[in-house]
Amino acid sequence: MKNRLHKLSLLIKDFGILFCLKYCYYKYTRKTDSYLNLVYKYLEKFFANEINDFKQRDFDREQISTEPSNKIWVCWWQGFDKMPILCKICYSHLKEIIPSNFELVLITKDNYAQYANIPTHIIEKLEDNVLNVTQFSDILRNALLYHNGGTWIDSSIWCNEHFIDYINNNATFWSAKLGHIDDPHVTGQRISQCMWSSFLMHGKKGNPVSEFVYKCMCKYFQEHEYTIDYFLQNISIRLAYLHIPHIHEIIENIPNSNPHLYDLYRVMDDAFEEETWQKYNADTSFFKLTQKRPYPETANGKPTFYSHLKQLANIK
Repeated sequence: MKNRLHKLSLLIKDFGILFCLKYCYYKYTRKTDSYLNLVYKYLEKFFANEINDFKQRDFDREQISTEPSNKIWVCWWQGFDKMPILCKICYSHLKEIIPSNFELVLITKDNYAQYANIPTHIIEKLEDNVLNVTQFSDILRNALLYHNGGTWIDSSIWCNEHFIDYINNNATFWSAKLGHIDDPHVTGQRISQCMWSSFLMHGKKGNPVSEFVYKCMCKYFQEHEYTIDYFLQNISIRLAYLHIPHIHEIIENIPNSNPHLYDLYRVMDDAFEEETWQKYNADTSFFKLTQKRPYPETANGKPTFYSHLKQLANIK
């Protein structure tokens, strides 16, 4: 109760009582479209200067790095030993299949500062628990891509041997793109329309998508203590897509891919079937899973898809 009252006081402090009343009403009556439109309008106004600056820039004259972006970033704040078992499975397998000309970097609380220059006010809010690690990681991933280039892969993503085909390219920015909503009940998909996936992004050093999101999120948390929405990162990309022609073009030009991105998760509890496995892997190299629940190792006396991943990753 005390925590809820504290959050409510922060909400009123940051946004005012009228916004707070609408926000709470739409959110808790599950009027999702009205809730999202309220958030969009606020952030569109708050980020107006950033949107206008990017609209006016001549990106054709700007020098985006031509260096190969061969770093692959995975993050678990407390380090590998503290990873949930599902993340250990995904990371260990990725480590086994990564080509020798790519570098897999596990970002932790002990090494992130070696790769990304995060503003002091963000670090202070993380240390004061105003920002949680999940929110911080949204800023961090865009900082890493903007400052260094490379590929961000969430720790709960299973990759197969062909994943490198998608990121070993000359694109300024790439992300897994279905081109249609897979599940309309998932708020993140309603925001992105599955035109990008913020859990899987590749970009060159200095790319404008990561730059915009990084700068917007740093500005937001400089002036706010309450996180207006869990999907603030996704909403920032959406605003860039809708209002900045150059970024709109970049995202539009990303080809649809990985049609079974979410399908492996749906069968993780089921008995393993080779035919289904081959079907999924034929045209999909990334599979979004979750570490937030346990998975059974057998179903009707047979190994499950989860058990199969565990075996492939050599995790006991």
